[in-house]
Amino acid sequence: MPSQQDEVVEFSRENVAAFSATIPGDYYYPIGQVFEPDVVREVCDLHGLNYSDVKTLRAHGGERLSELRDRMDRVETMDDADVIVLASALVTLSRFDLAHSVLARAGERGARFQFEAALLRYIIGNRTQGRGLDVNLMSEVRRTAASQEVPPHRLLDACSIAVVWYLKGVGVTKEDFEWFARTGNTVVLEQGKKIPAVSTSAWYRGVAMIPAEIGDVSRTRALMNEAAVSAQRAMEDSDAPFARNLHKTYLESSVKEHLYVSRDEEKALQAAKDLVAWDPLWSVSAGEYADVLAAFGKAELAAETYDRATSLGAPYVTHHLRKAAQQYTKAGMADKAIARYLLLASMLPDPSEVLDTVDNMLDKSTDAALVAVRQQLTAS
Repeated sequence: MPSQQDEVVEFSRENVAAFSATIPGDYYYPIGQVFEPDVVREVCDLHGLNYSDVKTLRAHGGERLSELRDRMDRVETMDDADVIVLASALVTLSRFDLAHSVLARAGERGARFQFEAALLRYIIGNRTQGRGLDVNLMSEVRRTAASQEVPPHRLLDACSIAVVWYLKGVGVTKEDFEWFARTGNTVVLEQGKKIPAVSTSAWYRGVAMIPAEIGDVSRTRALMNEAAVSAQRAMEDSDAPFARNLHKTYLESSVKEHLYVSRDEEKALQAAKDLVAWDPLWSVSAGEYADVLAAFGKAELAAETYDRATSLGAPYVTHHLRKAAQQYTKAGMADKAIARYLLLASMLPDPSEVLDTVDNMLDKSTDAALVAVRQQLTAS
C-alpha cells in the first residue's frame, strides 16, 4: 500500500514546499503550473464547498491558509520581497483576485518589486483573460526588466514566459517577443552555468517551440535535450518538488513535441507513459496520455484512459468525462458513451447541449437504465 506521502500529487507537494522554503526578504518563489479559476470552482463543486468562501480564503484550510490570511492583513507593513512572495503563493493557488489586491495594496515600491509585480500581473491576466489579455501587461514587464536590480535568472524567466505565450498567441506583441527572445539568448550565452538550472530548463523548453512552429524536428529535439540536461541538473542540485516538477514539465513538452512536430507515435506514447509514471495520481498526466492514444486512433483505450483521469479527480474532471464519451462514441460503444455524457450532464450548470447529444444517440437498443437516468435529468 502506498504511504500517505505517496498519495500526494507532485503539484500539491510543490506548492507546500515552495511556501515552506520562503526566506524573509528573499524574492524567490518557484511558480510551476498555474490553473484557471474554473479549476478552483470545480474542486468546490466536487467536494460540496462554498466557492466564494474558498476563493477568498474564508473557508478553513489548515495552518498554511491561516498563515496566508495573516500575511494578507499585514501587506502595508511588509517588505517588498515578502509582498511578492505572498502574491506568488496566491497565484499558485489560483486565488487571482486576492493576489491582484495584494499587489495593489502594496503601492509603488522599488524597481525589483515593480518587475516582479508586473510579471505576476501578466500571469494573473493570462489565466483569467486568455486571448483577450491586454498586451500592455507584458510590455510593462519588458519596461521594468531593464532595471539593474533584476537578476539575470529572473530576467531569463520573464523571457521564457514571453516567448512561450507569444507563440501561443496570448498577450505578447511581436516587438516584445523579439526583444525577449534576443535578451534571453544573450543572458544564456553570457551567464552560462551561473544561471540556476530551473531557469535554463524553462528557457530551452520555451525556445524549442520556435523551430517546432515550422516543423524543424531536429532543432526542436536539440533544444529539448538541453532542457532535459538542465532539468536533471536541477534535481541533482535539489530534491525539492519544484526541481522534480521541471522533469515533469519536460515530459509534458516531449509529449507535445512527438505528437505535433515529429508525429512519432512510439516516442509520443513512451513520453506519455513516462509522464504518467512520474506522478501516477495526477489526472492531468493521465489525460495527456489519453490525448496521445486518441490522436493515433486508439479510441477504446483512449476512452478507458480518460476514465482513469476522471477517477483521479480534479483538475479537469468534466473535460475528461467529455473526452471519454467522445472516444467511446468513436469506438462504437454507444452505451458507455451515453453513460459518460449523462454523468457529465449531472455536473454542469447548463447541461442542455450535452443532453441534446444524448438524445441524438438514444435508440431502442439503449440500456433501459440509461434512458431512465436521462428522464430523471429532464425532470430535475
